[in-house]
This record gives sequence, C-alpha cells and structure tokens, in this order.
Amino acid sequence: MKKCCLVCIVVLFAIAKGHGQNLGRDTLYLFTSQIERRFEKDKSNEQAAPSFAATFFSFIGDCRNAHTYFDKGNDLPGKMNSEDSLRFLRMKPASARNYIIERSKTEQVVMINEAHHVPQHRVFTLSLLQAMYDNGFRYFGAETLSNLGGILDPNPMDSLRKRGYPTLETGYYTVEPQYGELIRAAVKIGFKVFAYEAYKPVPKEREIGQARNIQKVLLDDPKARILVHCGYAHINEDSLGGVWGKAMAGRFREFTGINPLTINQQTLTERSRPEMENPYYRMMSLTEPSVFLNEKGDVFAGYKGEDGVTAYDIRVAHPRTKYVNGRPDWLQMNGQRKPHFVSHKSLNKIGYPCLQRRKP
Repeated sequence: MKKCCLVCIVVLFAIAKGHGQNLGRDTLYLFTSQIERRFEKDKSNEQAAPSFAATFFSFIGDCRNAHTYFDKGNDLPGKMNSEDSLRFLRMKPASARNYIIERSKTEQVVMINEAHHVPQHRVFTLSLLQAMYDNGFRYFGAETLSNLGGILDPNPMDSLRKRGYPTLETGYYTVEPQYGELIRAAVKIGFKVFAYEAYKPVPKEREIGQARNIQKVLLDDPKARILVHCGYAHINEDSLGGVWGKAMAGRFREFTGINPLTINQQTLTERSRPEMENPYYRMMSLTEPSVFLNEKGDVFAGYKGEDGVTAYDIRVAHPRTKYVNGRPDWLQMNGQRKPHFVSHKSLNKIGYPCLQRRKP
C-alpha cells in the first residue's frame, strides 16, 4: 500500500507541474499501443510505471488492461490463517450501500477510498451520493480536485460550481469518465464540492496538509457533515510508518477530535488473476457490493495480522466484473444507465481519432 502512496506522490507533482497548461486528449487519452510503448520506455521505474499505465488504461475504459498492468508492480498478497478463515466463513454478506447509508446517519465525517485505476470504486461512491445528501451531508471533497489556478482557469473550484461539471482544468483523475460523472453528480445534487489536496514534497507534510484542508471546512461550519473520496491509504487511521507518519484520516482525527467513518474499497476487489487477490476475496461469491457481518452484527474490517487491520472501519467487497457487449456490467448501475450504440455514420462525422468498441 505504501508503494501505491508513493505513486500518488509522483502523480501529484506531475499534476502540479502541468496544471494551467492545456492537457489535451492527445496527452491523457492514449490508444492501447501508445500506452504499451510508454510503459516499455518507463518500466525501469518498477514502482511508478505499472500504476501510470494502469491509470491511462482506466482513462480509456480498458479495465482488463488496467488490472493487468497494475499487478505488474505489486507482490502476491499475504496468507490467512485457518482460525481467521473459519471465522470469516461464519459471516454473512449484506448490501454495502444500505449498510453505509444507515451507518452514516450518526456520523459527521465519512471517508471512502479507491484504487486510482478502478473506476468501479467511483461508481459505488456515486451510488451513495443522493442518500448521503438526504442524510444531511452537504460537503464533498475529492483528492483529484485542485485549487491550483492556471492560465485557462484561475479559479477551478469556483468555475466547477458555476459550470456544474469538471473539465481538464478541474483535476487529474476526473478525465476518467466515471470520476467526472461522480463530480458532476455531486454538484447537481447540491453538495458543496471542495478540493483538499496539499502539494507538499514530503509525504508526512502532505498527509498533514490534506487533513488541515478538510479541517478548514469545519472551522467555517462546525456542524458540517462531510463525505471525502480519496485514494488508497489516505483514509488509514493508523500510522503508515517511515517518512509518512499518520495518514490523512489519522491526522484529521488528531486535529479535530472527530473519528471519521473510514471505508476501504481497494482491498476486497478483483485483480488481474486470482493469485493476486486478497485471500478473503477469493472466498467470496457476490452479486452486489457487500459488507460482511458476524452474528452480532459487527462489520468485517480485517483480522489481526492482516495488513492495515486496524486502519479502517469497514471493508467493502465488490463482485467480479461481468462484461456485457465488451463493457463492465457495473457501468449500468443496476439499470440506472442504458448502453447506447454509436453508428459508424456518426463516428465518421467526428473528424478525429476516437476509441471504439464494436458491437458483437
């Protein structure tokens, strides 16, 4: 997980350096062959190159390659012991969406993470937005958003709220369609969308800066109820160790006295092949995003000895992707979205190279 955080730092400063420039489709939306050539050129950087490639594949909707390339830079997961295995088998799955919505009614701050190459996680957060708003949450912070003004847009957050949708100037990961839709939906519902990223060269300072920026919302509105969507271990309530110290969520609790409800989506999700998956995930057979509850109603958050066991309050497990006409089934959001086939005649009128998945 620290490797993923390190990659986030690399991406962060790529964003800061390039912000204010016109990051066009030729830079961010690459064809498969272009991503593969870039990976071959950069793969000597074993930490960053696989994650960068995975992220670029996610931008163009190629989820299979996103998983494949991300796993090139990661080790096999650890093993579970027999005691934990038997204990987990006694747990029962329940709707993650329903559980989180009900649990959030008594929370002031909820933090949910993602793997940056897995748009499925953004779709799940999007599915929570309206109910969270109905529960009284009014602020939505996202790691990708930027307050850094540029030549084309000196006040990106103000412009976002007025315009109602993100652009290439709004952030980095928002160029991925599901992240863009997440931000667009939050603005439309009525959330006060804000950026909390801290552009710091030292990891520890970045975690502190992020926490302080979220704390500013409470300084202006002490009763504010906040939903935060971020990447990987930033919602870790423990120390990340080494040069990192406490993660953002831990710092936020330290600074405000508020214990955020932290939700991990990244651990219990599919990978490119079974041996790369979390051992608990390999035991699951799911039809919807789920949490696991014991006979007392306690939610699964990990067991002793597992990486990050005390770091999160909830672990959400996502079902394996099924492909419909070559596209992930979770894009349809249980029927809320409908597939639309674009005719060849329409494509011919566009006038520039585009990505196309042919109808079978």
